[in-house]
Amino acid sequence: MYQPGDVVLCKFPFRQDPSQFTVRPALVMRVINNWISYKLAQITSTDRRDKLCGAWIKQKSNEGMKMRLRNDSFINLSNILEVPAFGISRLLGNCPVMADLEKICVNHGIKY
Repeated sequence: MYQPGDVVLCKFPFRQDPSQFTVRPALVMRVINNWISYKLAQITSTDRRDKLCGAWIKQKSNEGMKMRLRNDSFINLSNILEVPAFGISRLLGNCPVMADLEKICVNHGIKY
């Protein structure tokens, strides 16, 4: 069972076609129905700060090390999708800036 703030490796669905997915790290934002599924924020190595709501985390920073990121990464709060528990393969790390990300969501009206 995972908790909000956990960074996991999962089969993250494409927004346009949820039957298709890519394996990537994601941030647990919320637990759904007693851990049957989770709301996960996409983590990508593409810097989208100029277009999307989220946060850029450097791999070698304290935050990046705790999250166990393999690259400098963008936590895409504009792409939070529900993923079933069986779509998550393992825990990677924990996000020490979860409170900051939740504030960003509130300030931008992002509900998850």
